[in-house]
Amino acid sequence: MKTRRLQKSFALLAAAGLLVAACGGDDDTTADEPATEATTADEPADEPADEPAVQAEGDVDTQVTEPPDDVVVENKYGGTVTIGLEAEATGLRPWEDACSAPCYAMMRAIYDPLVELDVDGVYQPFLAESIAPNDDFTVWTMTLRPGVMFHNGTPLTAQTIADMFVVQQAGAAAAGQISASGLTGVEATGDLEVTYTLGKQNSAFPAF
Repeated sequence: MKTRRLQKSFALLAAAGLLVAACGGDDDTTADEPATEATTADEPADEPADEPAVQAEGDVDTQVTEPPDDVVVENKYGGTVTIGLEAEATGLRPWEDACSAPCYAMMRAIYDPLVELDVDGVYQPFLAESIAPNDDFTVWTMTLRPGVMFHNGTPLTAQTIADMFVVQQAGAAAAGQISASGLTGVEATGDLEVTYTLGKQNSAFPAF
């Protein structure tokens, strides 16, 4: 009798053990190998959803809305704009103050150049209408555009350029440029005509 009871108890334990083994057999992964989701060629793995873009500090997205065709937009003048620069300027006198990038940014908001560098690296007239050398590049003649005014209404003339040359000769920044260019004299030879005289040939004079 005791033998039969032991046999039944052993059979029940064996059956329970098989049941546990069967339930655990559904997962083929081990602790050392993380489970991965099986995929087929017909069913590619799901790609992660696009994460929202992270806006960098200081970035501003401006939404531009075009007005309807029947709306007339009038220009408005005045107001203020604030521009951040990485440093202060030593000064804003081109003939006197050594300049860095922030200084040049400020100066270009105040002053217009006589000539300007184009996208091909060639200097072209800007406030000047033309600038041309003589045969040996020792004399350059510049013609100013008519109708150019300073902010106070004073017209820009050739005499303005000639008068400024005296100031530039004594300037800490301009004196070195004058020496390097070989420039020895600036004369108003007409209302809008300026003649630059050099002490040596200089085919790159407009760059100075």
